[in-house]
Amino acid sequence: MTEITTAATCDCPADATENVEGVIVTGHLMTCSLGEPRRYVWRDGGDLQLGTLADYARTWERGIYDDCREELSAELRTWDEVYQLTVESLGTDDADWMRYRLVVANEAVLVGIDGRF
Repeated sequence: MTEITTAATCDCPADATENVEGVIVTGHLMTCSLGEPRRYVWRDGGDLQLGTLADYARTWERGIYDDCREELSAELRTWDEVYQLTVESLGTDDADWMRYRLVVANEAVLVGIDGRF
């Protein structure tokens, strides 16, 4: 019996980084089929949303300003995988903007929140 492997491999350097429509993809180059951002589904309140991690980050940012982040799921799904969002605080800059990095697997988005409100 022949074993079928579905793991995708590529020749991209491990330290490769590409910024594609606001999503920082690490480990792949733009020329690689794995170099573009994943499309996720997540729950926002009672609705399902579809988009990239950059789309999710815009929803996350709105949730901060509207004080309704608890309605936004930290679980993002693709057709065959379930991912948990990690939020990393990067501190505050001189203009009182709070900086965050939202990370899912090898993708990240940088978000700035106005800390003066």
